[in-house]
Amino acid sequence: MTLRGVLKAVGAVRVAAVAARLLERAGTGQKLEVTAPVVRLPSLPAAWDGARIAHWSDLHWLWKPPASFYWRAVDLCAAARPDLVVYTGDFIYASAGVREDLAELLRAVRAPLGAYAVLGNNDHDYGRGEAVRRLVESAGVEVLANRHVLLRRGGQELCLAGVDDLWHERHDLRAALSGVNDSTVRVLLCHNPDFAEVLPVRPRVDLMLCGHSHGGQVRLPAPLAAPSPIDHRRYMSGLVRGPRCLVYTSRGLGMNGPRAVRFRCRPELPLLTLRRA
Repeated sequence: MTLRGVLKAVGAVRVAAVAARLLERAGTGQKLEVTAPVVRLPSLPAAWDGARIAHWSDLHWLWKPPASFYWRAVDLCAAARPDLVVYTGDFIYASAGVREDLAELLRAVRAPLGAYAVLGNNDHDYGRGEAVRRLVESAGVEVLANRHVLLRRGGQELCLAGVDDLWHERHDLRAALSGVNDSTVRVLLCHNPDFAEVLPVRPRVDLMLCGHSHGGQVRLPAPLAAPSPIDHRRYMSGLVRGPRCLVYTSRGLGMNGPRAVRFRCRPELPLLTLRRA
């Protein structure tokens, strides 16, 4: 690229950053989108057909947005009446402390089949993973660190499993799914969607729910796009079929970066519906 091209690109990035900040101040950068993806699984038990999962991810409490935004998400989640609540990591911001007021928010999010979580890379940074786990579990959210639970709806089982963070090399899928009957449908919580690319054939995973990407957070045209937080950009957001299973990546609720803003990428609270294919 010529010097003129470089200067033009830098100028465009600056304009986009200013626009993003203005949009955020106007409220559009914090306007939560409640999405309703439908996930079709061939072997889903009849009793689980129509089950709804509220998928929370990347809260980054309490960097940005403000607390009122998250409490609005709690109200919207309650109104949707999900069967199950899951969290796919990064409860706190990279350099933030472990804040006790996060537990108050988590206690307010409830569903008949319970609330479950995995931790993300930000949760483990600075050696605070255990402190984050204790805080989350004190709010009644069960952390699935390389293990699973068997949930029952209408007398039929579904396996919900979780693997610990990929970047900190704490993941162990075999431990997470150890002892699960091969005929049981498996939903896996994993913070980083790149894990989809290294999943083995066995043990089988049917659906993986992830976060980490923030959907890109600031979406610019390809020549000006910011570096991706994941290696495989097709998992940036939404429902994708990976090599071994379906993968849903949430854009998350919070933001990251020293001047965190969102641009053309609204925060997301997915309310997934499971259907028999």
